[in-house]
Amino acid sequence: MPREVVTVQVGQCGNQMGSKFWDVLLQEHLTHPEFEEARDALFYRTRDGGYKVPGGDSLCARCVAIDMEEGVLSAMVRGPIGGLFDRTHFVSDVSGAGNNWAVGNIEYGERYLEVISNSVQTMVERCDSIQTFLVMHSLSGGTGSGLGTRVVGMLKDEFPHVFRFCPVVMPSETDNVVTSPYNSCFALKELIEHSDCVIPLDNDSLTAMADRSLKREKGSTDGSRPQDDATVAPTDRAFRVAQPTKNKNLPFDSMNAIVAQMLSNLTCSMRFPGALNMDINEVTTNLVPYPSLLLLTSAIAPLSIGKSTLKGARHTDEIFAECYEGSHQLVRLPDAGKRHTTLACSFIARGADWTIGDISRNVARAKTKLNMIHWNQEGFKTSLCGVSPLGHPHSLLVLSNNCAIGEKVKTMQDKFMTLYRNKSYVHHYSTYIEEKFFDDTMECLSCVVEDYHLLNTSEPPTHVPRTMRDLVAF
Repeated sequence: MPREVVTVQVGQCGNQMGSKFWDVLLQEHLTHPEFEEARDALFYRTRDGGYKVPGGDSLCARCVAIDMEEGVLSAMVRGPIGGLFDRTHFVSDVSGAGNNWAVGNIEYGERYLEVISNSVQTMVERCDSIQTFLVMHSLSGGTGSGLGTRVVGMLKDEFPHVFRFCPVVMPSETDNVVTSPYNSCFALKELIEHSDCVIPLDNDSLTAMADRSLKREKGSTDGSRPQDDATVAPTDRAFRVAQPTKNKNLPFDSMNAIVAQMLSNLTCSMRFPGALNMDINEVTTNLVPYPSLLLLTSAIAPLSIGKSTLKGARHTDEIFAECYEGSHQLVRLPDAGKRHTTLACSFIARGADWTIGDISRNVARAKTKLNMIHWNQEGFKTSLCGVSPLGHPHSLLVLSNNCAIGEKVKTMQDKFMTLYRNKSYVHHYSTYIEEKFFDDTMECLSCVVEDYHLLNTSEPPTHVPRTMRDLVAF
């Protein structure tokens, strides 16, 4: 019996990410109909509506979609896979949160939290043994950051024993939302307090990865026309779910395709068989040593958002080597593995031609490449799924709890303080929250930055990190 994952998508960014994610999952399961029962982990069967698949079944996504503007949700329903989504599990308004975390968290939270809770409860009741909530949203806007983190808090209160994974998009270095520093830091504080695992995704990294992948695929010499969107199956499959996006000015489809590729690998072991299957909750168990140090960096190889340009099987060692390169990392952290301490690391491999020996050999090499924390020199979790991803014979996802992420948090904190010292835009939030919340946010993030900095050394720490002190006191 599979254990289920319920996805909660919040805001424009979260729903666009989620839409691409479901598209990739549907393609994978249509390509591998022999694993019919395994797809129940993320889809449920229905007699009313749903997406018709060969064999007579109708599928719906285990998904609750939330946005305070109707545009993206309407586009999801009108799209080629619109039948996957049950509109009774859509929650929307018309005005949006105006890029204000407090409006999304307080105003819309109070107005819609009960409706959202009921929708999630109904979706959970359709599960036999729910395993995880996957909550997708951005950090910089209003609905995603504000209402998204309010939902994470609600999930912790009402379903305390169900793990909460949060893939979240961090703002660009040159974000055009002036209140983004406030929104991002408020949201990150709430995630640190209420989620079990956060997988930050860097907008700048995603943009660069999408550009490189598109250029490489357009330069393919195989005579085929490269695809612009990963919603089209990267190989000549029997099923083609969606069509390429024609708007070249918006790279979001390509960026979301990379995120979908990462999330597909994250969930592959619970959907398909393999020699080393891994429960998705084991990521938290093995990679989060302290409750507040839950920010996991990710890297994936090979990188492709359209038609595969690979002529043959890549050597598995090459795949591992690529994941150590900055060009394959979904968060920009230069030389993270060499200059910074790694607390724990996970390798999730896919492909029929991988062997346990390939994994063991490269884990041994990783021990020489990564600066592992002194008390967790063997902190490697591995998984091997026997079903290849779309378009490639094999792939690898690397998740790492690396102290370099503390520098990213420090950058967000500095931008926050630049605004807050001058009380800029504070009046937009003061209707909903007290100024003490600004100070509490800075204190929370300062503790995280300090603890990552403390652990970023090869020598044993001279005192216990604050995140551990709380446990000792408890």
